[in-house]
Amino acid sequence: MSTPDDLHDTLLQLHEPPAPESLWPRLKALRRRQVRRRRMAAALASTGLVAALFMVLPRPDMAPEHPAFAPLAATGPAIDDGVDPQVHAIDRALQVAYENGASDLELAPMWEARHALIAQRQASRSHAGDLNDI
Repeated sequence: MSTPDDLHDTLLQLHEPPAPESLWPRLKALRRRQVRRRRMAAALASTGLVAALFMVLPRPDMAPEHPAFAPLAATGPAIDDGVDPQVHAIDRALQVAYENGASDLELAPMWEARHALIAQRQASRSHAGDLNDI
């Protein structure tokens, strides 16, 4: 009875059968077809990607859809009388920044300016109505 090791050694000692003469030309032709198909697929994919980028990316001649500090009257409905126009402008800039995916580092100065402006407005209102400040 032969063991797996004996069988393995016997198979290793066998000679490799000769390949037919037509094998290498057929393999080369097959490889050329594979390379040609891959190149064609890569060309189609890159052309599609370029076309998609031209459709998605904004052109430089187009005006931005949401300017950060556009004139208030031109951007939409009238502002409520109780809202400070400067605070409203900062709020709009914050909305645009959030829509554009701004980072916390980019948003922090706008929030600080908004808080400072509101604190300044509240301080000026509280002193204006104080009867003891004569």
